[in-house]
Amino acid sequence: MKGEIKMDLIGYKRIEDMVNLAVVAREHVLLVGPPGTAKSLFAHQMFKQYIAKTFFVQLSKFSDESVLFGPLNIEALKKGWYEFVYRETLLDAELAFIDELFDASDVLLRSVLGVLNERIFSRGSFSVSCPLVTCIATANYTRNNEVTEAVTDRFLFQFHTPVLSRDQRANLYNGHCYESFTSASKPIPVITDVDVHIPEEVINTLLALADDLKLSPRRERKIARMLKIYAVLQGKTAVDVNDLMIVSHLLPLEKQNKDIINRLTEIVKIFTEERVQKEQILSVKWDADGEPTLAKAKAIIAAVNKLSRLEACNDSILQLRNAHINKAKNDHQKCLQNLGII
Repeated sequence: MKGEIKMDLIGYKRIEDMVNLAVVAREHVLLVGPPGTAKSLFAHQMFKQYIAKTFFVQLSKFSDESVLFGPLNIEALKKGWYEFVYRETLLDAELAFIDELFDASDVLLRSVLGVLNERIFSRGSFSVSCPLVTCIATANYTRNNEVTEAVTDRFLFQFHTPVLSRDQRANLYNGHCYESFTSASKPIPVITDVDVHIPEEVINTLLALADDLKLSPRRERKIARMLKIYAVLQGKTAVDVNDLMIVSHLLPLEKQNKDIINRLTEIVKIFTEERVQKEQILSVKWDADGEPTLAKAKAIIAAVNKLSRLEACNDSILQLRNAHINKAKNDHQKCLQNLGII
């Protein structure tokens, strides 16, 4: 019986949570950082959790297609067929780890586009549907051109390796032996269909963010789907504005910065305050039905006073509060009229 793997790499907890989310959603992960920051160890530990066909490769500038897709089938080629011997390769894997992604040539990187996105590999008459669920790619650096931009856009989740504090580094000296771990025995938990609503305020926020950062339509669509899956995993039927905080992990690395995180934090804060105030306003109720009484008239006035003390955080909340106040005042006037006081 295989034992449970202990995922306790210092500084990687948030990344671990997001990679587990990526696996559930069949998305890919890019992890960039200097040598010696546990990128490869992290990828190996993540994949050891699952019962799945795995593939590992370390690329270099000399790597060709055979390291990813297997060699050409010479016997088939003699008969005029073009095919690859692709067993135990990227084309046959459910979980893949590609190390030193940007060391590969642009020609090789271009060849993986279809595998990462459509899960299909085609060469001439040869075509194979790939069972790939998630690929983790790691690199010591990034480089930007037309080809690498297309490749990295296939990786929805992108992270820099954690920067450890002095105290965290000190814990490495007598800490857990990360290299000695056992495999777990759980299947890959994939979610495909999601029936979750994204509210208008979240959509408008995402559209504005996508316009400002010039995100591709593919990344926009994947971000929306990821928010829905994230909501499903939390047992919700609609995306909550607080879910927007994971968007900071779904942006290209060069567009991830403190300003974006601060922007998302402020948006979440504003929407949360708005939601709380809306709930406070709607929770103020009064009984204007049935026989009018003086007690009812006093209760309505108390409701008006309570509503008036609520300071609206924006115009839409102000309009809602005022509409509620006006409704209460009208009910109060009718109550007094029915009592014969006015």
